[in-house]
Amino acid sequence: PRQKSLPETMESEDSQQTSFEFLSQYKTSNPFENKYQWTPWRIFKAAIVGLTFFPLRLVVMLLTFAVLSIYIILMSPFLPKGAGTPPTSAQKMLQAPMSFAARVLLWCLGFWWINVHDKGDSKHAGLIICNHVSYADALILGWYFAPGFVAKDAVLHWPVIGKAARAMQTIFVSRKDPNSRHKTVELIQLRASNESFRPLAIFPEGTTTNGKVLISFKPGAFVPGRAVRPCAVRYPHSNLNLSACGWRKGVPENILTMMLQFYNNADLTLLPTIVPNERLQENAVLFAHQARQVLSTELKVPVTRHSYDDVWLSLTADRTHIGQTFDMNTVNKVTGLTWKQVEALMKAFHASDPDADGRITYKEYCSFLKIDPKEQRSSQLFDLLDADGSGSIHFMEYLSGLVLLSDGSHFPLAERARMAFKILDVNASGKVSLNNISKVLERNRIPATKIVGVLQQKCGGLADEENIDFDMFLKVVQDDPSLVEAPLGAALARLNGSGLIDTSVLKQSEVEEKKRK
Repeated sequence: PRQKSLPETMESEDSQQTSFEFLSQYKTSNPFENKYQWTPWRIFKAAIVGLTFFPLRLVVMLLTFAVLSIYIILMSPFLPKGAGTPPTSAQKMLQAPMSFAARVLLWCLGFWWINVHDKGDSKHAGLIICNHVSYADALILGWYFAPGFVAKDAVLHWPVIGKAARAMQTIFVSRKDPNSRHKTVELIQLRASNESFRPLAIFPEGTTTNGKVLISFKPGAFVPGRAVRPCAVRYPHSNLNLSACGWRKGVPENILTMMLQFYNNADLTLLPTIVPNERLQENAVLFAHQARQVLSTELKVPVTRHSYDDVWLSLTADRTHIGQTFDMNTVNKVTGLTWKQVEALMKAFHASDPDADGRITYKEYCSFLKIDPKEQRSSQLFDLLDADGSGSIHFMEYLSGLVLLSDGSHFPLAERARMAFKILDVNASGKVSLNNISKVLERNRIPATKIVGVLQQKCGGLADEENIDFDMFLKVVQDDPSLVEAPLGAALARLNGSGLIDTSVLKQSEVEEKKRK
């Protein structure tokens, strides 16, 4: 199953919606959302576990860490030096106890048993790829395969775990070092092509999700063009999702949640090795897409275009209570906005949403702007942003409306013309006269001479009281696209002046992004 993304849908021949309507109504599953209500019954169960199983689990965990730490210190002179040094058979034997330690730690987290479904084959694969849901994922793969990993360099500073990861020849990636990614790809190539190494496990999503979708795969694992073994991890549950998302995003919260359950379920499914053909070997992105589709089919979840930029945005989304039902790949393709600009708009939207429910109702809109709800001009401005006519403005409507008004270069001219006509058509009659056009523009201190003059000339000496419909307006605008700027500028000025929309945040975020780079 595959969830259609916005750009693909926009390109379909039978689509009747504009890209503005698509973007404002576009929704995808939020991969970083994991809500859990602590009801009295759940608190009671956690308290029972806290008084019974939890102390034993904690003691065993601490003892395991202590023994593992001593073992690594004693064996470190004999273990391989660096992630690129092939281990000898004796060194592999010294690494083997790490697998047993991983299983003990899984028991401490409440995984009494782990169901393994082997659908694989006998083909060798130096690379293992897996979906990433929880911090237990690495322990499950560590127990079954005893592999090395590709991990962020921050893991090096984790007590005991950092030493164990180094002992297993984990490849560490630094986000601060511009050359780190290139070095990582070289090491992955080396490890994948040499059977002397233990297998290398990679989570190509690059972050944890709620397990309900698969986000974009980073192509790094697929650049070498070597065979990969896909593995699918599931945590079957009736109400508690163990994913490291939402309020359990941090390591302590995720681990504590697992330890306070009577027991947890985990399934590991081994899938057939994917041996790339010549086409996939030459195209890492295509290889990544195919591998993701294999996992998507096995897990029976859709795929989305969410990428690493969306991970950063998820932090702001949590704070502003805006559902991240969009992805930056789509937003950037349609609007040209960067993730820093979207982040700035999230904060501005949140300031206009007093009850923080992720939507601005007409009542909240009027209250925020301190205007009369019965005034026609008030409802017209609101209707401009309320693209789906639901009676409230959600974030994607807010974002797409702002971009279309302020800089619609990424939108087709017909869409900008439609928005401009809607602004001029104050009575929503589907027709406008030159008199009405002049009144709307002059009310916002925008000269109407040019647009009125051009319309009179193109429409054969149109009288001031005569009306034109949208089709006639569009024909004139196609000859002179600059005509849409006056009505769009008028609406933007009113929204800017109201405080609901502040286009300066876009410019500020652009400056910040340049400084950051």
